[in-house]
Amino acid sequence: MKKILLFLSAFALLFFAACSPKTTGGGDTPDDNKVSEFELNESFELALGQTKKLKDGTFMLTFAEVTQDSRCPDGVNCVRAGEIIFNLSSDSNTLSVTKKAKQEGKALIGGYEVVIAEAMPYPQSGVPKDPNAYVLRLMVRK
Repeated sequence: MKKILLFLSAFALLFFAACSPKTTGGGDTPDDNKVSEFELNESFELALGQTKKLKDGTFMLTFAEVTQDSRCPDGVNCVRAGEIIFNLSSDSNTLSVTKKAKQEGKALIGGYEVVIAEAMPYPQSGVPKDPNAYVLRLMVRK
């Protein structure tokens, strides 16, 4: 009888742990109380999974996911510099953006120009990538 109760308790614990909400990137959710703001033409950082909105509330931007990071690590001689590909979301639009290593990138989404100055962290030789540590340095223009 004790074995059955122990088994049922362990099963219930695993079941409820599996049903708990999951987060990606440790960033903000698109809840107005938790979403921070940014200004047009001013640089800001957006972490993976985070959403920020334009101060006037007319535009929201989410760093949804990184789909590929083939940038050549610092200190390594590569044939090509590589690129990082990630998804940005705005309201109902999602856009796949390719940013060449060590170059500024631009994307048009939701009627705004998003300038991608930097995708961090930049790969380092011998240092494993943390898939949840990505942060973009951006500026949004109308």
